[in-house]
Amino acid sequence: DGIRDKLVTGVQTCALPISSSRAEPESVISAAIGALSGPAHGGANEAAIRLFVDIKSPDNVENYLAGMVERKERIPGFGHRIYHVKDPRSSVIQRLAGEVIVRPEEQNYYAIALEVEARLAERLGARGLWPNVDLFSGCVFGALDIPIDFFTPCFAAARTAGWTVHIREQLESGNRIFRPDQLWVGLSPRPFVALAQR
Repeated sequence: DGIRDKLVTGVQTCALPISSSRAEPESVISAAIGALSGPAHGGANEAAIRLFVDIKSPDNVENYLAGMVERKERIPGFGHRIYHVKDPRSSVIQRLAGEVIVRPEEQNYYAIALEVEARLAERLGARGLWPNVDLFSGCVFGALDIPIDFFTPCFAAARTAGWTVHIREQLESGNRIFRPDQLWVGLSPRPFVALAQR
């Protein structure tokens, strides 16, 4: 189970306990969508494209990123919990971007994304922080005329078939109830002090 847990995505990890409880598939899919609704996971490609809009030009990347790195801000589209090299999906999306991006505005955002990758690889690559799938996927969605607010719903729609198969596989495999491990890291046990003595 430990190896499997490392291979599934954060959204699947959220859905595993719910699926293992034999909840209705609709509830499991709703939980997965709920996990994507948070900006720390599902909204990363939206945040990346909004970053490119703010940067405006590839010439502004160095100064803009220097401030973000200095303030220790999270840079959308960079870093992954499992991949400590460039996310292989990112390379595939880059190739796709070269085929679908034709308009000047999207070409500009793609050029900014490439410059962000180059600058941050120099600064953060040694720490295992590389581009993830979200750095370039927003450029592709934009080139396909998908509004920024619909990036995450499109991602969720594409993943629904996989989530559904995952539910079925889990149920057919014997379906041990999934309980995430928790380790207490708080204070050591302390003696109880009666309220009157406090």
